[in-house]
Amino acid sequence: MPVCTSISILYVFVAMALGLLLRKVNLEGWPKVVLGIVLIVAMLAVGIKFPVYATKQTWILFSIRVYFLCICYTNVVIKRST
Repeated sequence: MPVCTSISILYVFVAMALGLLLRKVNLEGWPKVVLGIVLIVAMLAVGIKFPVYATKQTWILFSIRVYFLCICYTNVVIKRST
C-alpha cells in the first residue's frame, strides 16, 4: 500500500508542474505524448524505489492539504482569467 500512495502523490505534484510547464511551452502532438509517457515511467520508478511509509491518518491529512491547495490555486487562476 505505501508504494501506491507514494506514486499517487507523485502524480499529483508532477501533474501540477506539467500543467504549468505546458502553459509556458507550446508542445503539440507527439512530443507531449512522449513527455507524458516518460514522466509516468519515471514516477513509477521513483515511487517504487523510494516508498513513503506513513499512517493512514497522516495520508488523510496530507491529501486534504494537497486538495485544499489545488482548490485555492484553481480559484486564483479563474479569477485572473475573468
